[in-house]
Amino acid sequence: KKELSIKSISCRENAKCKIKDIYMLNKKWSTKLLPIAFLFLLTIIFFYPVIFENKSFCAFDTLFEYHPWAPANFNFRSHNPLITDPVNNIFYPVNHILKSNFEENIFPLWNVFNFCGVVFPPQSSPLKYFFYLLFPTPTGHDALLWFHLFGTGLFMYLYLKKIGLSILPSLIGSVAWMFNGYVMVWFEFENTPMMAFSLPATLYFLEVWIETRSRLSYLGLICVIALSISANYVHLLVYQFILICLYSLYRCFLVNRKKNVPQTDRRRQLVYLALAYFAAICISANLFTNGLSYLEGSHRQAVSFEQLYKEKGRLPAKYLTTLLFPDFFGSPANTICFTPGTQSYNNYNELCIYTGIPALFLALVCIPCIRKKYTGFFLIAAVVSITMAMGSLLYYPLWQFVPGLNLSTPTRILYIFGFSMSVLAALGAEILTKIDNKKKWLILTLWMLLLGIGIMISFFVQTEEGIRWAAGYHELPDDWEKSYSVFQDHFGFYSDIIFRPLFLQFASFVLLALILFAGNMQFKTLLLAVATLVLSCNLIFFGLHYNTASPKDFEYPETGSIEFLQKDKSLFRIMAYGKFMTHSFLPFEIHDAGGYASSYPKRYAEFLHLSQHGLDIPLPDHYSRWVTFATFGSPLLDLINVKYILIPPYGSANSPKLELVYDKEIKIYKNKAFFPRIFFVPAYSLENSSKNAYSAIGNCTSADLREKVILETLPPPDFVQNNSTNEQTMNSKINIISYQANRIELEVSNDIKAFLVISDSYHPGWKANVDGQETKILRANYIMRAIPVKQGNHKVTLTFRPKLLISGFIISAIGWTVLIGVMGLLILKKAVLFRIFSKKRNSSFQ
Repeated sequence: KKELSIKSISCRENAKCKIKDIYMLNKKWSTKLLPIAFLFLLTIIFFYPVIFENKSFCAFDTLFEYHPWAPANFNFRSHNPLITDPVNNIFYPVNHILKSNFEENIFPLWNVFNFCGVVFPPQSSPLKYFFYLLFPTPTGHDALLWFHLFGTGLFMYLYLKKIGLSILPSLIGSVAWMFNGYVMVWFEFENTPMMAFSLPATLYFLEVWIETRSRLSYLGLICVIALSISANYVHLLVYQFILICLYSLYRCFLVNRKKNVPQTDRRRQLVYLALAYFAAICISANLFTNGLSYLEGSHRQAVSFEQLYKEKGRLPAKYLTTLLFPDFFGSPANTICFTPGTQSYNNYNELCIYTGIPALFLALVCIPCIRKKYTGFFLIAAVVSITMAMGSLLYYPLWQFVPGLNLSTPTRILYIFGFSMSVLAALGAEILTKIDNKKKWLILTLWMLLLGIGIMISFFVQTEEGIRWAAGYHELPDDWEKSYSVFQDHFGFYSDIIFRPLFLQFASFVLLALILFAGNMQFKTLLLAVATLVLSCNLIFFGLHYNTASPKDFEYPETGSIEFLQKDKSLFRIMAYGKFMTHSFLPFEIHDAGGYASSYPKRYAEFLHLSQHGLDIPLPDHYSRWVTFATFGSPLLDLINVKYILIPPYGSANSPKLELVYDKEIKIYKNKAFFPRIFFVPAYSLENSSKNAYSAIGNCTSADLREKVILETLPPPDFVQNNSTNEQTMNSKINIISYQANRIELEVSNDIKAFLVISDSYHPGWKANVDGQETKILRANYIMRAIPVKQGNHKVTLTFRPKLLISGFIISAIGWTVLIGVMGLLILKKAVLFRIFSKKRNSSFQ
């Protein structure tokens, strides 16, 4: 009985221990999940207009600043007129082309809607295919943004926890990055949030792999690197790649040296990391093949280092004031905006350095503690990146040796500044909870200095001299009194521009000072939680105020002019003069001779320059990404199938070639001299260089272009001595059976040997077959295609099969399939093992 009693007591004690273990395990899991739930809640708050008000983070309201949607009084102002690219220039049109073609079972490689046709590279990100093919375009856009916003916060939190930070400091760093000012101003542009997600995710998987050397973490590292590449933002990708490479060196040699990791093991780590990057590059092969397809004949030109900051933009020193007063120089989301500088790239988005006022105070904590692990690395990264954006010579090696960085603005390195400041804010919050007394007063002094600067600025701009400094007036203009009153209101002490940020500076100073000198750890934790909430409110308010949440009803509404153009079922192009957005008519599948692209054929830019200015004005060194028109009358515009001219309702067009056919919200003129999209000419003129061809096409009349085509290579021998006259081609017929993105099918008949001219852009990826026989496509009329066709009835087929683009896409598709498949198998295996372990544990408990 005594033995049985002892056993019974022992069993009860074991049961109590098991119950205690389960309780502690549940508590541990709840501690892990609560911060993630907090980040999830923040994304729901940010997306409140989308989820609960049937709106979209597509700035559709910007459409109503332009024709044909502009109100009659033309006094409409969108919430933020700077956010037009996501809706009209880049993302929405591209996604519309992709979706509409997929619905017709076509995988588009050629965009027929702009520039007389241009390459349409396949999307790189598998996530974009998932969201945009699964949902309507605005919903897919919002879902993509939400996924990456939450992922940004989640992986930033996991990374900061992995390098040893506590829960609240990790949350502060997560909030500071996911709602960072730079990320928020580019939020609706899609690829910046995609990059912001991949950066902390890469660092997290890097840390996990170095610690565990597991296969799953290594594949996760390859996956997130590939996702960063597939975001298709080469500019930020280069900066991110450099940062991660430097971080890897720092992590493997300096941090691991302190842990007494053997040097051979550290070198092996770098080799495996290089292999991970190589694998990710192979998986993302289509991004590189897409880029290579742009290299030939691109309109973009390199800029010398001396001109880089003058032409492409730089961060002015006085713009540092926006760290404390984010809208000090106005904002496109407000009624006034006067961004310093005259460079075309100097706008609010390009120069945004706002990191949140509490985060700025916390980042200063790292200065006296620069020797702490990770602190020095990110402090140097922040300082170097912002000085590079300001015009430092430190940027010269990047301009010289990194391809592509001599084409665009250096200010986008502020992306690295924003990330570094977010990590520093988290490190600073961690230091605050463990700081020794010697450094407390130094930190307090730095905070007081920052607060003093904020007070001085707020009082300085109450004076006329301060307003002139802020507004950049070295000499007073004639209307200074009127301007001065506007600036007085803008910089008024109790305005939102000054008072709210200043109040937040005082509040942050007091709150963080209490944390700094608090002796009770629980009190410190409570105050740090309050600081996290303050930072969240600060940055979320900034992001919501800046970004546009438009009603979904604003999504490209049809107008009378659009319905008029859609009734014409023939193939034609339009040209718009005045305040029209580029790509305005693309969602309605109306072909436009203009457009927008970060890179398009240089020959097309030269052709349009010739149509607008003639041979007398030489070609410029650079061409705009936005193709706009100022004059009409050149036969070259007739040649590219421009049938309709669109102008604002208050304008007029005087030309014997034009006939007014629509006059309501806009005016539409029909060009009576336009050429068909596809036509025959009997003869040719050979020019032995592109320069001669340019001169020849510039001297041609409309009658010349109907009789001959200008070639740069000899046609087949049967056509060399072709001296047919135009009258003989009048019996020719062209029946367009199919005209799609990658394929054109025609039935033609002609009484003589002639050249079939297609007024679409020439590209070597196009192949032609005449009655099943492959026929060479000739470059014609400087930018077009011509196919020599013998007399008789023929079936002509043109297909676009660019080997480079197709090869890249196939490699990427196979790579993503294999990677996701292997990762899925490893996760499944881990789940099965976990289930077996759980069953054994439960049976042991029973």
